[in-house]
Amino acid sequence: MLNKITIALTVVAAVALVSCSNDHGTEPAPFDMEAPPAPTGLSVTPGVEQATVAWDYPSESMSTLDEFRVYYYFPAFNEAELAGTTTDLEYVDTKLVGNVEYCYRVSAVDTLGMEGFRTGEECAVINTR
Repeated sequence: MLNKITIALTVVAAVALVSCSNDHGTEPAPFDMEAPPAPTGLSVTPGVEQATVAWDYPSESMSTLDEFRVYYYFPAFNEAELAGTTTDLEYVDTKLVGNVEYCYRVSAVDTLGMEGFRTGEECAVINTR
């Protein structure tokens, strides 16, 4: 014996099937599987308890860019950890410990959320004063 909920769900499902249109557009939207290019020319300029990380990026690729991701890179472990994000071609990392070497890598993320390859690492020893 069918209960009222089962009957109601069956009716709703049947109405949804009947009202579905076959007109879904003529062409599917293009699917972009190409990741954004990696930034180039990475540099790290040490300051007093901070570092300025800068890079270059092709101007023709900027229109599809959402952000750059800046990573701390730990060469001894071949591991990276997100330091921060920016839409600029530089990132100022503050509150660092002086006399410590910090290494960085940077990647680009497009408007679809696809992250490209990271740059090679650049390192600098942070100043104490």
